[in-house]
Amino acid sequence: MSDLENQLAALPLAKPPEALRTRILAHAAEQSRKARRGFLAWLWPHPVAWAAVAALWIVIAALNFSGPRGDALLASNHPVKPPTAEELAQSANRFRERRVLLARWQQEYFNLDRSRL
Repeated sequence: MSDLENQLAALPLAKPPEALRTRILAHAAEQSRKARRGFLAWLWPHPVAWAAVAALWIVIAALNFSGPRGDALLASNHPVKPPTAEELAQSANRFRERRVLLARWQQEYFNLDRSRL
């Protein structure tokens, strides 16, 4: 420690005036009471919005727990029938037509005369 620190450490501590002590303790007690209402203070800016969010979560939870679970969920869906050969052929033809249209569009786009734009 330096000499100044040693001198300050040797000084006796003075008690604060009683009026100041009372004001400080009263202010601390008031802040403590306000801190207990912290949850409401946290909600203060928009309590209606927080209530709406809470209601929405309750609705989501209710809908989640009201539906079927596990195998019952799978059994409740309609069975999927495999496509017929005719449906597969139609899908293949539509896909082929789309590829041809895309190829034509790309050819027109890349061969475009950009000097007239």
